[in-house]
Amino acid sequence: MDDVFRKRVKSAAIAGWWTALIAWLVMLFSWGVWEVILHTQPAWMLWWFGGGELEWLTIQKLWLTMFGVFKIGLLLMVTVVVWLSFWARGLKRSE
Repeated sequence: MDDVFRKRVKSAAIAGWWTALIAWLVMLFSWGVWEVILHTQPAWMLWWFGGGELEWLTIQKLWLTMFGVFKIGLLLMVTVVVWLSFWARGLKRSE
């Protein structure tokens, strides 16, 4: 296999791991901010979500759904990165 291609696959795997780490840190930070907002329940948050038309329970369900979708996306991304890592290792062994 071409050495340039092997290096590109390895670089893609490394970039994917860094992206997954940064996404996980963003999710962790967002979760911490959400916990603070949920604890204090500021009035500006209700205004931000539609001028007071929504209740806190609805906003909480919406936010948890968003976190769930984000986690599923992160899981799919990590699955692809693991596959790229194994592929890069396989290319290295085949030479």
